[in-house]
Amino acid sequence: MKRLIVNADDFGLTHGVNQGIIKAHREGIVTSTTVMVNLPAAREISDAVRFNPGLGVGIHLNITYGRPLALIETIPGLADEQGNFMRPELLWERVDPKEVAREWEAQVREFLSWGLKPTHLDSHHHVHTWPQLRSVAAAIAGELGIPVRFRDEETRAVLHQSKVAYCEHFVEEFFGDKTSSRDLMRILTALSPGTTEIMCHPAFPDRELSENSSYGDIRGQELASLTQSGLRGFLKDKGIEIINYRQL
Repeated sequence: MKRLIVNADDFGLTHGVNQGIIKAHREGIVTSTTVMVNLPAAREISDAVRFNPGLGVGIHLNITYGRPLALIETIPGLADEQGNFMRPELLWERVDPKEVAREWEAQVREFLSWGLKPTHLDSHHHVHTWPQLRSVAAAIAGELGIPVRFRDEETRAVLHQSKVAYCEHFVEEFFGDKTSSRDLMRILTALSPGTTEIMCHPAFPDRELSENSSYGDIRGQELASLTQSGLRGFLKDKGIEIINYRQL
């Protein structure tokens, strides 16, 4: 049996990203999204859930973009002099797991305050798979009773030991110059038995996105590929069930 979760990362990054994700869910095969809780546009998720009850919504744990939600004095190693998160290459060697736990717990509290229950956890720039932070993410997921995105065997081992659920397979190659309709069909045709998550980043590229993300216009191509005609019929014919993390 083959089951498929198509998760759109970065909900909340911009309004255009949000609208692209919603379109990819309504008209395409996106079944799930994860929210960058610390960003202003993230609050649009409440209406998205209300009008799209079939969309699974998790938390895109974040320590590399925007501003923290925890008090700066409790996470001094995560923010720069302007109070913004730092780039991942600046955090890698100095990150303190205790500070990250404080910030991620603040992000979870914010998400819960919207009256939502997260379906799962993943992270911006895959920071939850950093060796120093795998156990932090697993502990938070364990408290919430929800799955975590698995990306590599080391992360899988930590999740398994922590009794945290995860998909058997993870596909991140639908990205960059590999986001054409042909690329997506190749990925779908080659799905393995079990549950697979495909990561994606659909959007209506807008000015805010172009000013703040190096991964901008190509998101429009992702959106076109994910909403191409006949995709749902193709999956049905292949016996592939599309689900979100709520059903995992």
